[in-house]
Amino acid sequence: TGSEGGKSDIKRIPVVENSPPAGARAADDGTMPSPRTRVDMIPAAIISTSASHRPYSEINILDPLEQYNGTPFTPKPYVPSKDVLELHDFPRFGHTNNIETFITGLDSNNTEMRNNYIWGVTAGAMLVFAIGMIWCMIIVGLKVAGTKRVGFLAGKLEHPEYDAAGEFSTVIEEYPLEASQPDGSAESLSLLGSDFDSPLIITNTIDADYEAVKVEEKFKKKVIAVRVTFVLSGLAMIVCGCLFYDKGIIAFGRSLDNISQSMQLVKETANHAKTMLENVILDTDQLILDYNNTKASIGGEFCKGHTPHAKKIREQADYLEEQIVVYKAPIEKNCNQAVDDLNQLIYVANHVILSITIAISIVIGVLIFTMLIVAYCSSKEVFNKCTKLATYAMVWPVFAFLLILFFIFALLFLVASIAGADFCYDPNSVMVWYLGGIDENANPNAELFLKFATYYVSGCQNQNKPNMTKLIDIIDVLVQVNAMTDYMRNVPISALSLLCGFTDAEASALHEGAGLMHNATHFLNQDVIDAQKLLECKSFNPIYTTLMYDAVCTEGVDGLAWIFLSSLLLVVFAMNLIMFRAALYPVKTPQSACNRGLGNPL
Repeated sequence: TGSEGGKSDIKRIPVVENSPPAGARAADDGTMPSPRTRVDMIPAAIISTSASHRPYSEINILDPLEQYNGTPFTPKPYVPSKDVLELHDFPRFGHTNNIETFITGLDSNNTEMRNNYIWGVTAGAMLVFAIGMIWCMIIVGLKVAGTKRVGFLAGKLEHPEYDAAGEFSTVIEEYPLEASQPDGSAESLSLLGSDFDSPLIITNTIDADYEAVKVEEKFKKKVIAVRVTFVLSGLAMIVCGCLFYDKGIIAFGRSLDNISQSMQLVKETANHAKTMLENVILDTDQLILDYNNTKASIGGEFCKGHTPHAKKIREQADYLEEQIVVYKAPIEKNCNQAVDDLNQLIYVANHVILSITIAISIVIGVLIFTMLIVAYCSSKEVFNKCTKLATYAMVWPVFAFLLILFFIFALLFLVASIAGADFCYDPNSVMVWYLGGIDENANPNAELFLKFATYYVSGCQNQNKPNMTKLIDIIDVLVQVNAMTDYMRNVPISALSLLCGFTDAEASALHEGAGLMHNATHFLNQDVIDAQKLLECKSFNPIYTTLMYDAVCTEGVDGLAWIFLSSLLLVVFAMNLIMFRAALYPVKTPQSACNRGLGNPL
């Protein structure tokens, strides 16, 4: 922003809103009261004679600085959602649901306070975990018990006449011999010659056949029931996967959209702040440049006279020069870095996280469809190398991994949803309380930021409004510069020569430089007004409410609750699939007599 030969090469950047054009900044519409001025710095004798030394048409009275008037704004009220209220009242088994207790325990290293909340928020998850472990042990116990004791719950569908050893023996029964006939010849002949169509033998045969039919029908019904239950459980898992995506992931997507909107608001506000800060830097440099050029053109001293008025002008000019340099704030680099970080956060939230969750949902769907296909093949007695490979090498390993993963997800999402509901029960109070507990001495530069953050998250309550002393000091400096340059610009050149001991050329240069400096004060004053407007409640509170109320406490908590519920149901139906896993394998039935042959073991 420097210049060569006393000419400025600064190009002013227009402010996005409420920024009049360059030539109109000093315009006075009569609606603003005149700012307070330091009248004591203007020599009274010069004021009384200034108008008489110049015709009225030659006096160029510059407009006073515009004053800032705040815009009324009513923050959006917060009403907890139904899910937030229900999860906040989730049973804690005697422990607290106040999240401030946990934060206090972290800050003060109070283990008792911290653990009290942790035990309460994780109690439900531990109960679900215990039930899951008991269910797993039951499945293992059923497997150990074997098919003969628990049937298909052991993992296999076996016909009641099936030999568990996997061998079918041909039993040859012989009728016993009479004791009175050791050789058995007479009895054998009598049996061979007996009537096999007697009523007793026919009745026994019918009863045996009827019992066999009943057993066969009962077994077939059991097979159908197992396979239908398996298929229904698989379909239920698909429905849970859809709920996981539609109610959970989509809700998170809406939450991310709200976060993205908040980040967009932050980005726009940051860009506006960046433009404003650039203007402050440029206009401050311009004011200092005009001041230095004016001093150089009049011999390096603002007023050479030895009168009290001349001395006062010099002191005032030196003071103002010092203050202008002090209040220059070159923070453009940090602002740009903040915007870049926000853009990176938006990208990660919108692309990486959402892509991972969608990928998990797709894998679950493919896995369930594969299991249903294998179950269909087993019902058709198709059990070849392909089905074995799909079952043992693909389905069960991936299924077990995803089951464990979703079980962990369910527990984590339960804890997260409960903790989120505790936070969202009254997020404003928690945020104000948390910001108030941050040690300002640890980072003095963050003191003003913490005060403004507290002001915004509290709903812009007046008792939390930061003290704007430093900004008022800047305005005071500008008012003084404006008044001094206005005075010098309107004092006749001859009077300046007499007052400061200047030649007419030096007085003319001072007169011209005062006009340039006066214009610079109007630009810089507008920058300060822009800063005040930027710090208004209407600028940052909507960002906070969109991020906190909509994204986190409505869509976020609701999404977490649905993800927990759908994940838990998915795990339940997955465990049910394991219980009825016998449907994946062909039914083991005894071979018919005609198919046994002599090659089968006896």
